[in-house]
Amino acid sequence: MRGTKVHRMPAFSEPSFVDRLLGWYRQAGRDLPWRRSPTPYQVVVSELMLQQTTVATALVRYSRFLQAFPDFPSLASATEDEVVAAWAGLGYYQRARHLSRLARQVEKAGLPKGEAAWRRLPGVGPYTAAAIVAFAEGGRTLAIDVNVRRTLSRLLALKDAPRLDVAIRSAIEPALPADSGEVNQALIELGALVCRPTRPSCPSCPLAEICLGRHQPELYGHGPKKAAVRDERIQLVAVRRRGRLLVRQRTTRLLEGLWGLPAAAAGELGLPDGVQGGPVLDTSVQFTHRFTHRRWQVRCTVVDGDGEGHWIDPRAPDVALAGPDRRAVEMLVAGGYIDG
Repeated sequence: MRGTKVHRMPAFSEPSFVDRLLGWYRQAGRDLPWRRSPTPYQVVVSELMLQQTTVATALVRYSRFLQAFPDFPSLASATEDEVVAAWAGLGYYQRARHLSRLARQVEKAGLPKGEAAWRRLPGVGPYTAAAIVAFAEGGRTLAIDVNVRRTLSRLLALKDAPRLDVAIRSAIEPALPADSGEVNQALIELGALVCRPTRPSCPSCPLAEICLGRHQPELYGHGPKKAAVRDERIQLVAVRRRGRLLVRQRTTRLLEGLWGLPAAAAGELGLPDGVQGGPVLDTSVQFTHRFTHRRWQVRCTVVDGDGEGHWIDPRAPDVALAGPDRRAVEMLVAGGYIDG
């Protein structure tokens, strides 16, 4: 394999690799709800939820989501807007739309079997398909997420290169048991708790004795360079009428399907298209909202008027507001700007 030398270590052909890893995991692994007797549905929900979301955030939302939609039939019967609303607070709402469409396809065609079948469904990439097979089907496969890639790159002393995942698979998969779910969870956990991106805890690693990269772990597992964060100025306009606020459903990809306050041109205090009203009141509602690759500098103004859209009670919105808009509305209520 050009550019990627694979070290085949004797430990991988012996039980010691798996035994060391599982022995550590059964003592130190976190008790996460999606790891308890996982069904294909629970794995799909948790894996899509954990994409671009921290475990701490997912822990709060996972149980709530399953209470609203406990299985594929209940999720398939819900509207996409209802699923997006239940996803509120997790961000990256395209995942919720993928999940909604996936459930409808499963209800129509039946539960897929195997990685290739799962990958044909919306929102399911190579890692998620492998995770479903490993965790819910009891299959033999290696689910390579960012934690596993970093951990095994160090273990094998493999620097970033084209087809790195193929190299890792060829070295590791022969050592996996037929039911590889617990080993995959252990590798994910090892990367999250011990083999961290910075300051890895090598002395406490159960695989330290067989790790080829233990003396210079910083050389391995960097992954692709992160894109620079882009600053954007966002001017929201709160159109109020008899204690209610005007909101519109967003169509841009970033927050598609969620609702928010109308936006004016950045840096201007004019009215958005389709809004009529009196003098604009500049408020003290200003804050920063961070996404992965962009940072919104949000400023909000208030106008008494009318406009095209949907009117909400700001104290109890009946639609799923986007994160920055929800924060702006809460600040408007707290600041006494709603009732004039």
